[in-house]
Parts: sequence; C-alpha cells; structure tokens
Amino acid sequence: MLQGHICALLAAKDHVNVFLYDGAIVPDPEGIVTAGHENKTARTVAVRKGETINSPALTAM
Repeated sequence: MLQGHICALLAAKDHVNVFLYDGAIVPDPEGIVTAGHENKTARTVAVRKGETINSPALTAM
C-alpha cells in the first residue's frame, strides 16, 4: 500500500486475479488486462495455472 491501495490478489480455484486499483489511469500497452477494461476503479489480470506471467508488463503497470 502506497498512498492508498495499489493492488490486491484473489486466489480462486483455477486462477489468481491481480486487481490493479485506479485501473483507468494505468496504461495496458501489452494487453494483459483480462477484465475491467472500462472500469475506473480497478482492472484485473487473471493468471491461470501453466500460463507464463508477463512480468515486465505487470511490473510496468
């Protein structure tokens, strides 16, 4: 947490969601956001078992 929430993790049965708060102001040039594209509060990046995480893109966000 830095001057408010930055992100949160949610573990589900078949994936992990990374919620990025203030998602509307975070650019997504590599298209890793999986939900909340029009949401001004948060965007979600879902990572499923066996998928490779695009670490540079996630870190940049």
